[in-house]
Amino acid sequence: MSQEPFSHSQPQFRLAEIDVNLAVTDEKIAGVFRFDGEERGKRGPILVILVEIASSLYVYEQLLDAINTAAEQTRHLLVAVDADPMARFEKITQKINEAIVAFLAQEPTPISWNRVNMFVLELSDRSLCLTGIGHMTNLFLQKQKDGGAKAFDLFGSLEQATIVDPQKPFTSLICGDFHPGDLLFAGTTNFERLRHELQIKERLLSLPPITAALEIRQDLEHRHIPDLFSGIVIASVNAPHQPAPFRKTEELKKEEEEEEEPIDSIERLHQGELETDAILVPTTHPLEEFTHPKFFDAWKPRLQDFGQKISSSFKGAIKRRPMSHKDPLTLSSLRGMNAGHGASLDAQAKKKWIAIGVVVLIIVVAGVWFFRARAFAKEQTVWNTIYTQAVEKKNQAEGDLTYGNEDGARRFLKDAIALVSGLDEKTKERKTTKTQFLKDAADVQNKLKRETHIDNPTELFSLSPEQPAGSLATIAQLNGALFTLDTAGRALVQIDPTTKQMTRMPLPESTAKPKTLVALKTSLLVLMDDRTAFVAKPDAQTVKAVAFGASKVSSTQAATIYNGRLYVLDPETKMIWRYTSTDGTQFSGEKAYFKLPVDALSEAASLAIDANVYVTLKNGKVMRFFSGTEDPWTLRGIDPPLQSNAGIWTSLDADRVIMADPTGKRVIVVSKDGQLVAQILSQKFQGPTDVTADAKNKKLYVVDGNKVLQVEMP
Repeated sequence: MSQEPFSHSQPQFRLAEIDVNLAVTDEKIAGVFRFDGEERGKRGPILVILVEIASSLYVYEQLLDAINTAAEQTRHLLVAVDADPMARFEKITQKINEAIVAFLAQEPTPISWNRVNMFVLELSDRSLCLTGIGHMTNLFLQKQKDGGAKAFDLFGSLEQATIVDPQKPFTSLICGDFHPGDLLFAGTTNFERLRHELQIKERLLSLPPITAALEIRQDLEHRHIPDLFSGIVIASVNAPHQPAPFRKTEELKKEEEEEEEPIDSIERLHQGELETDAILVPTTHPLEEFTHPKFFDAWKPRLQDFGQKISSSFKGAIKRRPMSHKDPLTLSSLRGMNAGHGASLDAQAKKKWIAIGVVVLIIVVAGVWFFRARAFAKEQTVWNTIYTQAVEKKNQAEGDLTYGNEDGARRFLKDAIALVSGLDEKTKERKTTKTQFLKDAADVQNKLKRETHIDNPTELFSLSPEQPAGSLATIAQLNGALFTLDTAGRALVQIDPTTKQMTRMPLPESTAKPKTLVALKTSLLVLMDDRTAFVAKPDAQTVKAVAFGASKVSSTQAATIYNGRLYVLDPETKMIWRYTSTDGTQFSGEKAYFKLPVDALSEAASLAIDANVYVTLKNGKVMRFFSGTEDPWTLRGIDPPLQSNAGIWTSLDADRVIMADPTGKRVIVVSKDGQLVAQILSQKFQGPTDVTADAKNKKLYVVDGNKVLQVEMP
């Protein structure tokens, strides 16, 4: 008995969760919630919700319960309906938004959306739909024809509003193909800093999904990191084949030939455009008609036939010319009577020779023109091909920019500009086309630069013009007020950002110079360049010296408070020193943050902490550390690159890192993963040296020269 061939089968999804919790305290909520089941005898769509909330308040747990309930109810109602995946997922997203609005209407506790990272995914057949808020670590590996895999930032392709709208938190969604062989890893943001150490990509490509997830979880457990990790690995695999009715070999072959990859349709579209262009070119570009290769292919036989006819006519004229056979005596007498009377060329023959000469000249000129035009046509074809490639890359750059893949947009745009820059400008049309392309590319570049120009930033405070440049050293916030150090006037300056009212608190007499300022719970710590310290209490308008147990520190370039501990940046010893406090104003227990000095810190400029430790260097570079070891972190998209970096600010509650670039006369705003958010520029900037922010009210406060300025936070 012959065996029946197997039919094509629907793919199946393999899901493996990763959950490791070694956190000492519950500072966040994170998890993976999965909803799936059997409907009408077949496996229904799978709904997955990934959550990371930087808070453990009960209101966020209630919010999560409301979202899960809405998702489960809607999925259950729609799973049995054979609808388009995008239409079904739009309905799920709508119901989740409605559930959030209903929850907020009856919940008195406000929701801080910048703490919420949440993504909803639905897997069905060969598709994946996605919506979300915030940012989470993700890696989408798409299987290629050659057996390799191409990596994408899938969540980064989702367009999100800068500020979450409580009436519609999930504003957009995307749906796409998820074929057998494709893989998706998604998890909490702390996976990002361990992406390379955990070898996530390598394990996903070399191991089955469940085994890869198990090894990643075991690796995390062995590292004993005091944090909560939650993630999931999703793989699409071919389901076991089912017997299908016998079909002829010809039918199967025809079906295989009809199968095509997504790129085949694009290639057919491109070929159709070329054919249409060849038909329309005489109407749309009359001059190009004569340089088009098909023009020469059509006229070449006609020109050859015309040349053969001219050659035949020339030979016939020579053969028909009569020969002179005159008597020698008669000829002699005739010569004496009229010289030239017996010439061999009469008037009619001369006309024929002139006509032949004109025809030959025309043939020569036409031939020269023909071959030159043909060479120009070939050159124009190459020029047009390169230009078309550049246009396609520019369009890809604009598409990536639209979907938030700015790294990809920059690569495509760079390639496009390189292609067009190498094209010549021999004709007016080429020059015009090239100039317009470069102008359009420059517009895309400006969008990628994310420049925000402020004509008139609000001036909150300014020293008198007589004061030396750079007299304002640093800036800090405390209870809604701003504080800065007037190093020349030896005073602590308090500024009300609402009324611009200013109060000065003189510092005690000392030979030391004020260096940096740190906001404590109810007071401010002023560190001097000789390692002495003062505590200022704004409510009492007092400044007094306090004990500062600094025995190993050599310089106090910058300092900050995190989790009740004081961190001091010391470039001279290439170290960060950590101190504890008993009453919140006096610090002791000096301890090195690193096991060994870090050479790069000799050029350190400023310091900020949000669980990670950020250190800026004078050359513009930013280093990030976690638990005393460097954590690879790259700034992306800043154009032109940073050449200096004098001040940095971030906090645990904020989703931004903000830096002051005095050389570039700008303020740089990036996300926590290093992606550029905005470059703030102003003609009024002299060179920002320090920055702080009010994340709740979206305000930035900048020390620029001897002024304190206020701008809106992007």
